[in-house]
Amino acid sequence: MLGYLQGVPVVCMKGRGHFYEGRGMTIMTDAIRTFKLLGCELLFCTNAAGSLRPEVGAGSLVALKDHINTMPGTPMVGLNDERFGERFFSLANAYDAEYRALLQKVAKEEGVPLTEGVFVSYPGPNFETAAEK
Repeated sequence: MLGYLQGVPVVCMKGRGHFYEGRGMTIMTDAIRTFKLLGCELLFCTNAAGSLRPEVGAGSLVALKDHINTMPGTPMVGLNDERFGERFFSLANAYDAEYRALLQKVAKEEGVPLTEGVFVSYPGPNFETAAEK
């Protein structure tokens, strides 16, 4: 969906492709690359996920501060297309601290509980094992 939010152009997408659907990593990158071609400069994603931390229950809002990639590969594999940025880039600060601070501030002002966490990606479609919990 394309539109404007308080005068700012926005693109919204519902759902996404999953690696376990068998179509490789591009199932996850095609939408992001399309957004980039449309002029998108900031990406804000939401996700439904389980938690390995018992204190973070179902329905909790979590702002990501980092991630652990257990996927078999990376979406950066393939032909290089400079329209989408550098091939080799640092993920040391992949989740912007200033945006997280703003999100924490707004959540606090609105009385919305928000915690920070680290996202762990799994290829799926299974849930984690007992040892992974």
